[in-house]
Amino acid sequence: MARRSYWLVALATAFLSLLCQARSLNARDPREKAPRVASPRSGTVRWVLKSSTVSRPVRTAAPVGRSARPSLGFLASLQHVRVVTESMKLTGLDWGLAGGHLIVLERDGSLTIVPTRELNGVYTLNTPFQPMSADEVRQQLQRELPWRFRWTKTGPWLVGSTADRDSTRRLCRLLKRHYAAYCRFASRRGLPLARPPFPLVLLLFDKREDFESYARMDGIRDIAPEFAGYYSLESNRVAFSLKAENDWHNLSTLFHEATHQLVYNTGFLKRYAAYPKWLLEGLAMYFESPAIAANGTGTGQPAFNYRRWETFQKHRADRTEGQIVLLLASDEPFKEGANVLQAYSEAWALTYYLAERRPRQFQKYLKKMVERKVLQGYSEEERLRDFALCFGTNIEQLDRDMCRFMDRLGRDAARAARPLQ
Repeated sequence: MARRSYWLVALATAFLSLLCQARSLNARDPREKAPRVASPRSGTVRWVLKSSTVSRPVRTAAPVGRSARPSLGFLASLQHVRVVTESMKLTGLDWGLAGGHLIVLERDGSLTIVPTRELNGVYTLNTPFQPMSADEVRQQLQRELPWRFRWTKTGPWLVGSTADRDSTRRLCRLLKRHYAAYCRFASRRGLPLARPPFPLVLLLFDKREDFESYARMDGIRDIAPEFAGYYSLESNRVAFSLKAENDWHNLSTLFHEATHQLVYNTGFLKRYAAYPKWLLEGLAMYFESPAIAANGTGTGQPAFNYRRWETFQKHRADRTEGQIVLLLASDEPFKEGANVLQAYSEAWALTYYLAERRPRQFQKYLKKMVERKVLQGYSEEERLRDFALCFGTNIEQLDRDMCRFMDRLGRDAARAARPLQ
C-alpha cells in the first residue's frame, strides 16, 4: 500500500510539472516573433522557431517640447532586427527585400544592402530603435575617414569641413537660412514636416583631390570636372567640392544636393521608393538658387531661378507636342544626352508653376507621394493616373498655362535675378 501511494504521488507531481510548463509556454509574449534566416536552397527568407526577444518594461512617451526626440515617422512601423552573416553583425530597421537582397537601415541613417544568400539569421528585436546622436556620428566618421574635419552643428546638419573656420561659418549660416526657407515652404502649404531622425551629414572639401578621393571611396568612378557634389541614398550624406564662396553656380549645387537630403529625411519622400524624376529634381531646383539663403527672406518664397528659366526658354522652340506627357510618365528624358539640360529645366518650370499657381493641387500630389511604399515599382500608367487625379486630365492645357506663366515671370523677374545666374 505504501509503495502504491508513493507512485501515485510521483505521477501527480510529474503531471503538475508538465501542466505548469505548458501554461508557461502559452503565456509567451504575443509580440515576439521568430527570426528570419536565409534558406540555403532558394536564398529567400523564412521564419524559424527561435527568438532573441526579451520582455522589457513599458516606456512612456517623451513629452512634446524641446527635449522631445525627432519623430521616427514611418520608420516607427519598421521591424527592429539583428542581422548575422559570416563576416558581420549589425542591428537596424528592416527596410525590405529587393532582388535577393535585404536592406537594413542602421543607426547612423545609412542603408546597408546584404545578399540573402549570405544571411545566417535575421532576428527580430523587441528593443526600441535608437538613432545615433550627432556626437556618435561625428566620432564614427572620425574613425572611418582619413581627413581632419572641422565639425559644426547647424540646423539639422552635422557639417564636416576641411575649409578654414570663417568659410565654414559663412556656409553654415547659408545652410541654416536655406533650411528655414524649406520649412516655411512646407508650413505655408500645409505639408507634413518632421524633424530629421538622424543628424544629416554634409561634408565640405576645399581641395578638389580630397573630394574626388572621397567620391571614389563611395563607389563613384567617372568623375567629370564639373561634378561638384552629390547626395547618396545609401550613406544619407552629402559630399561637396567647395570652390570660391561667391561662385553662385557652385553654391546652387550645394543647395540642390542639400534639398535632396532634406526631402528624404523630413517626411516628404522615402529612400528606395519610386518617384517621378521630374518631381525629385524639380523640388531640388526649386530651392537651389543661392539668393534664398543669401537674402534671408522670411517670405518662404524661393528666389526666381533665372538660370533654369533661361535654359527653359532657350529650348522652347525644340519642344514637341506631348513632351510634357513623356516627362510625367518616364525618366527617359533625364538620361545622358543632348537634351538632359532641357529635361531639368522642364522639371524646374513644371514644379515652380505647380507650387506657385496650383498650390492646393500640388499639396494633394505631394501627400500622395508621401503615401508611396518603399521597394514598389511605379509604372507609366500609374504616374499619369496619379498626376491626373490631382491636376486634372487636360495635361495639354496645363502645359500651355505653364508656358504662359514662364513668359510672364521672365518679363517681370529676369532683370532683378540676372546678377545671380
